[in-house]
Amino acid sequence: MSFVQELEAFIQDGYRQLLYIEAMEAHDYQSSGLATVLIVDDDGPTLELYASALRQSYRVITCSTWQDAIEILAAHEPQVVVLEPSLAGHRAWELLQDITRTYAVSVIICSSLDERRYGLEAGAVAYLVKPVLPSTLLETLKSILS
Repeated sequence: MSFVQELEAFIQDGYRQLLYIEAMEAHDYQSSGLATVLIVDDDGPTLELYASALRQSYRVITCSTWQDAIEILAAHEPQVVVLEPSLAGHRAWELLQDITRTYAVSVIICSSLDERRYGLEAGAVAYLVKPVLPSTLLETLKSILS
């Protein structure tokens, strides 16, 4: 195995461990009665900004790919998903429909594109156009979960 292949394997394994740690943290919170929120976004700073703001009131699990999101949805059954649909490209709305049909979850879209009609038709309960302030996201979550 070349150095590059070893490095890629190490990074991938480290990413899996990070997902595992976040999932275990979410599991530890289950007894606290907090709602679980899954945040799916490939922009690291945005992901961290939203996660930091929401962790004060919710159990938060984060990921940056659709594949990880599906695995987390199946394993942890979050009540709400905050989603950047551009991760799936042209299949975003189809995948969103699949998620809302398959899982008992509310989806909030936080997107840099203003495609509200498509998002709401596909099953999102709210559509926020970036930049989204953490306080706006918190208020939207509170109204959905109340």
